Amino acid sequence: RTSFVVAESKGMQSTLRIGELTIDYTQHLVKRGVEDMILTPVEYRLFAYLARNVGRILTHDQLLEHVWGSEYLGESHMLQVNVNRLRHKIEPNPAQPRYLLTKIGVGYTLVDSQPTQSAS
Repeated sequence: RTSFVVAESKGMQSTLRIGELTIDYTQHLVKRGVEDMILTPVEYRLFAYLARNVGRILTHDQLLEHVWGSEYLGESHMLQVNVNRLRHKIEPNPAQPRYLLTKIGVGYTLVDSQPTQSAS
């Protein structure tokens, strides 16, 4: 289940939880469970942009422009390499991703795939 924590002072979202992943936008930190993920600045920008758009499919060009700039439009190989590196850091099993999914021919989406628990 995706949950947001809002910063009181600015009314802006400061942390986001997607399943066992947590991103803290104010501290530029990503955790899986209690473990801090060590992300490069590019990996962090990529993950943060996907997280701000959780559940939405972002095209290759949207991701390239937002993370690297418009001069990198069309550089899909660079995007694929960075998505692969990010998956190896955030996914429990990068070969079978459950958070960062590929939409073939379109782009990528970050989803909350944790099973929902029914209240008893």
